[in-house]
Amino acid sequence: MSYERVYYHDYHGWQQDFTLSNEAFNVFTAENDEVLTAVNFFTCTDNVEYEVKIFETFNDGELQNELSQASGHIDFTGFHTVQLDTPALLNDGDEFYIYLKLSDGGLPYDQTTDVWGYTIRSHANPGESYYLSSAGWTDLYTYDTTANFCIKGLVAKNSDIDSEHNTINLVDIKPGSQIDTTVSFRNNGEHFSKLYWEIIDHPDWGAWSFSQESGGLFAEFGTFNLDVSITAPTENNMEFSGDLIIANMHDTTDVATIQITLATTKTRVKNDLILHLFDQNNFISNLVRMKLMDQ
Repeated sequence: MSYERVYYHDYHGWQQDFTLSNEAFNVFTAENDEVLTAVNFFTCTDNVEYEVKIFETFNDGELQNELSQASGHIDFTGFHTVQLDTPALLNDGDEFYIYLKLSDGGLPYDQTTDVWGYTIRSHANPGESYYLSSAGWTDLYTYDTTANFCIKGLVAKNSDIDSEHNTINLVDIKPGSQIDTTVSFRNNGEHFSKLYWEIIDHPDWGAWSFSQESGGLFAEFGTFNLDVSITAPTENNMEFSGDLIIANMHDTTDVATIQITLATTKTRVKNDLILHLFDQNNFISNLVRMKLMDQ
């Protein structure tokens, strides 16, 4: 499984369609300091607009302190997993709230159900699932003491960014020229973990561009090569240095820092001017050229 933990209350998945509301949320308690990266849920019909939000608190009947969100369109009925726009950091022991709004078809929920003469028993507790009614947020337990909404939270496995090289030295670079180089890094995290990385800083000299500025990398994919293009500063005979920093978006203290130095060449303007002055006398010009080349 590509997730470390799944938060859920629905033991048997989608059993019924709840059509009294199209907005609901589930309450969970974080079991560790970890990162919520995705949410999954069912849709009861085709062509549904969805909206997912993660909240930190629920006070006085209102969800507050939004941590992350995701929204979009789903073409077909069924089970879906959506990535949050930004990971939500969870603190061990704190409650968090996953809100879901669906445009059509109702909200799938789990409940004790009789199937072909057998009773499939589900279990619920007060304060786990809520739906929006005319009276405000209402506990689903008051509607059915065995029911919970099918809204799940997915916690990422631990990823770890590690660079292949810590330094890049560029020497004898013509002022103002473009240099293409490569920065390599990998995900040294747990198996099936996905590293969400982003460039958060680079040297302030020259002009910089990258083949991409953020992305995702599974641990099994090995080394990733990031193409970097640098336009050198226009100053002659100078040395520049600075850090390119790539961060793990799930843990901004986990970074790959690559120190980059660039040294520009000396100017030849003075020598070229002297050669131009002697251009009409080949003999003298050749002597001067040989002398200058010995310098």
